Amino acid sequence: MKIFYSIAVLVILGGLSLVFHSFNQLESKNHSEIKKIEENLSIEKEEYPKISYWKIKDDKSFYSLKVQPIFDKKCIACHSCYNSPCQLNLTSLEGLMRGASKDNLYDFPLLESRAPSRLYIDASSSGEWHSKGFFPVVNRSDSHLLKKLISMENGVESGLQKKYDSEYSRFCIDDREERFKEFKKNNPAGRMPYGFPGLSAEEIDTIFDWSLNVFDGPNTLDLEAQVFTQDELNELISSWENFFNQKELKNQIVSRYLYEHLFIADIYFESFPNVFFKLVRSKTENGAIEQIPTTYVFDKIDKKFYYRLRPVTNTIVHKTHIPFAIKFDTMKKWKKWFLETPWNYTPKILPKYGHVGSNPFAIFEALPAKSRYKLFLDNS
Repeated sequence: MKIFYSIAVLVILGGLSLVFHSFNQLESKNHSEIKKIEENLSIEKEEYPKISYWKIKDDKSFYSLKVQPIFDKKCIACHSCYNSPCQLNLTSLEGLMRGASKDNLYDFPLLESRAPSRLYIDASSSGEWHSKGFFPVVNRSDSHLLKKLISMENGVESGLQKKYDSEYSRFCIDDREERFKEFKKNNPAGRMPYGFPGLSAEEIDTIFDWSLNVFDGPNTLDLEAQVFTQDELNELISSWENFFNQKELKNQIVSRYLYEHLFIADIYFESFPNVFFKLVRSKTENGAIEQIPTTYVFDKIDKKFYYRLRPVTNTIVHKTHIPFAIKFDTMKKWKKWFLETPWNYTPKILPKYGHVGSNPFAIFEALPAKSRYKLFLDNS
């Protein structure tokens, strides 16, 4: 019996030894695999760009430090998009100086189209805008239109007005006194901000002080040029503009395809999340961007143009903000999907622009359907 117990103990000890040996081997293998994963992760981490929170800003001018923050806080909920009341856009000095228009952008004429009036695109100075029918809302006096509207005696707190139809009641006042009187008659408590608490006396004085004594502020081109002071950002911009402006036919078609899908987006690099760009067509290849205004993205441009990344310099609002991230591996993916993957057929010429070029299914039919699918799926 003792021999039997001894054999049983030896068998158990042997089994335990085998189990521990197997466990040690498995632990060693797991440790080795974990180490490899950690090494791979560290390599990816080193390749992944560092995040910079730098952004375009003007920290010197009276307008940027004192006036624009008032508009951002109290005004741009309404005055910031194409449907802004009277097309007055207060997201930047350029919008303020453009002024307002009596035309409602979405009140289309019956027999003809209305010329677009896109800030930063369809004119480049207040004089050009005024020649297109816009009128000033500020000047170097003590009685400009903006001051009158924000200084009216009665606002929402008075209870004199029961309805504020800001969406459909667009009565746009120009510099004529009778128009202002008519507005006050129709809106007895119509002080701006319309239907909201008024600006403080200090805020009104700040705007008045700027218009009377300063009447100046940041230049758009100077703000855009700030991106060139950031070496890493400038390098990214150059790399992507070079990608979009390759001369080979396939590259040109791919660039056009991407442009016609991204023109409305606010593009940003993952490593610079606070700087946004518009992909535009410019007369210039380098330096200051001279955006070519066209009504449609597929309109023909007779002269040579270049795709450029134009910095967004005005205050960003949610209703017009469509962020699109360019990640550290985006270019690699797009090259693989659109340039390295075999096409449905090889085009001989660049697809036509204009009315004929308005159908993307026909114009871009040569591009691999799977690649186009991947682009949308990757950014859905």
